[in-house]
Amino acid sequence: MHRDMQYDFAVVGCGGLIGSAALKYLSTEKHAVVGVGSPEPRDFSRHDDVFASHYDEARVTRVLDASPIWAGLAHASLQRFPEIRAGSGLPFYDTMGCLRVGEPDTIARLAEVGTAFGATFELLDNTALKDRFGFVDSHDMVGVLERGRAGTLAPRALVRSQLTLARAHGAHVYEDVVIRIATTASGCTLHLKSGGQLNAGAVLVAAGAFTNFHDLLPVKLPMKAMPETVVLMPVPESLFAQNVPALLYYRWLNATASYLYATPPMRYEDGRCYMKAGALNDGVEVHSLTQAVDYFRSGGNRVLALELAQGARLAVPAMQLEGFKIKPCILANTATGLPYISAVTPGRLYVAAGGCGAAAKSSDEIGRLASQLVLGRDACEAFRLPA
Repeated sequence: MHRDMQYDFAVVGCGGLIGSAALKYLSTEKHAVVGVGSPEPRDFSRHDDVFASHYDEARVTRVLDASPIWAGLAHASLQRFPEIRAGSGLPFYDTMGCLRVGEPDTIARLAEVGTAFGATFELLDNTALKDRFGFVDSHDMVGVLERGRAGTLAPRALVRSQLTLARAHGAHVYEDVVIRIATTASGCTLHLKSGGQLNAGAVLVAAGAFTNFHDLLPVKLPMKAMPETVVLMPVPESLFAQNVPALLYYRWLNATASYLYATPPMRYEDGRCYMKAGALNDGVEVHSLTQAVDYFRSGGNRVLALELAQGARLAVPAMQLEGFKIKPCILANTATGLPYISAVTPGRLYVAAGGCGAAAKSSDEIGRLASQLVLGRDACEAFRLPA
């Protein structure tokens, strides 16, 4: 470890989607840059510190959104995906499309925002929806199919891509956990769980839902760490062969699933095909590192998982209850419904956190905006911490 090196900038949480993107952008500026991030635990049951929620094969990507701000973040990120793939040499996304199913007013709003960003999409009446996408129980709803770069990304692979580019630009990357950040008149000292220290002029904290669980900032962020249990639902090989798009389904299914998202069928390590489904559903905040670790170790809420699985089958009847799997996640929900990209101690400490369950597809742009803020260039009022 470069114990005596004085870095210009450090990124805490570079093992995540936003932190790895920010580190990449900072490293292109010819500064001395270091990132610290916790690797994926080999054994959840024995791990006793930071986890993340990107330990799987797919996140839905799309531009269409009821919020123009979220749509803009996604649009900017997706436009750069080919560049990231070419530079890193690592594939991490596909463009199978994203199907949204809902009431006419909901779909019209999505189309309005999509038009503003030049998204490629097709509106579907109920007849067309049933004819072309019979795998979905669409009732009397309508749909919109987004093409272009809509589809999925592989979050683990995107992190590897971003870190590959950061290292290529000279960034140092350490697998460790920062447990405390001390600020002085001349900079910041990062105290590591391993016992080491790193020094930097300024620090960007991008530790996701775990941001408030170590002594990283002088104040706690107004952000809730909310568990979400997701399920991997087995599907037949025949559905896998159809190359169906990602799905966002806006209809009340049951008490756990008032809405549903699902990735396209994908083949997992056990050789079976699954659609990952979730509904942002747990609703019980965790308040400490111990509670967060206990939740991840538990594997997720099994009662809610069963209810979610049953609800998911109402939207996609080909999903199978037998053999479904459970995965734990924790969302970082902000008071504004948007990510925080803000100064905490101007000139010293900055934060980029609060994905609100929607940031994976937008992480490259969130990381870029955070890097610009740290460099003293741009700041966006919409992403500031509440006063």
